[in-house]
Amino acid sequence: MNRGVNRWILFAAILLMLTRRAAWTEAAESRSFYDGRTITLIISTSPGGATDVAGRLVARHLGKYIPGHPNIIAQNMPGAGGIVSANYLFNVAKPDGPCRKDTPYTSIENMRAAKTPARFGEGGTGSISYVFSSLVAEILDFKVKHVTGYGSAREIDLGVERGEADCRATSDITLVRPPWPTWVQQGFMTFVIQQGPAKSSVLPQTTPTVYELAPPSAKTTLNLMDVMLAYTDFDRPYAAPPGVPKERLQILRDSFDKMLADPNFIVEAKKLVDWDGTSNLSGAELQKKIDKTVTQPPEIIKGIKEILKE
Repeated sequence: MNRGVNRWILFAAILLMLTRRAAWTEAAESRSFYDGRTITLIISTSPGGATDVAGRLVARHLGKYIPGHPNIIAQNMPGAGGIVSANYLFNVAKPDGPCRKDTPYTSIENMRAAKTPARFGEGGTGSISYVFSSLVAEILDFKVKHVTGYGSAREIDLGVERGEADCRATSDITLVRPPWPTWVQQGFMTFVIQQGPAKSSVLPQTTPTVYELAPPSAKTTLNLMDVMLAYTDFDRPYAAPPGVPKERLQILRDSFDKMLADPNFIVEAKKLVDWDGTSNLSGAELQKKIDKTVTQPPEIIKGIKEILKE
């Protein structure tokens, strides 16, 4: 599902892993391949977060649209900002920046002037939170201290509540899940910066974008940010392992599109993840965007490595 308001999203893609069976190649056989089968839908975060909620929503609805109506089981596999589940899918399975109000880090100016760098709660160096906070610090000339090792989004929330971290870089969809609505109502968080260039409709319009505050000298890094955060347009992508026959892949894509048009699914998705029922990328569109994003010249790759180095 792709929500138009998302300016960036945690790199915790929900990954679809098909239980391995004997490979059937004919289209007719593919039509019956899923009869009596079980699909394991791997969710790359711990239970309770927005990604987990969205993944379990899909698990409840997708099976009725796949020919053969396979059983779908949701399985959490958190770790390293989604890298653990991504590695499992590829190697094993095969076939805008809110901040606490009780800290001095309530604006970019304050963060730049602070003697002690703001502590950002992170899952790991590969997480989108780590990438986004590092890029913003580079563009706007302030320092950050990454506090890594949290196993889930909720663990980072607890770290902020306990005072282990000062800041939290996350997506605007996070605002729909506890404890964020309460935090916003109580004024516990101050929204400092958002990705842009367009502003999110769910954040205060007074919250500036990186583009509004970036100096002209930061244009190169802004371009790098566009590349590194391009996959946030994908929101929470669903993927099958490499090597799935085209006929079966098309079945999954067609079934997913039918599920997205289901009125019951739309109502539940609106309630749980604030999906508008219209904004999404087809499987083919998503594939093209991903291919374009991962194919970059050497200088861009070098810049990405510099940003991600410890």
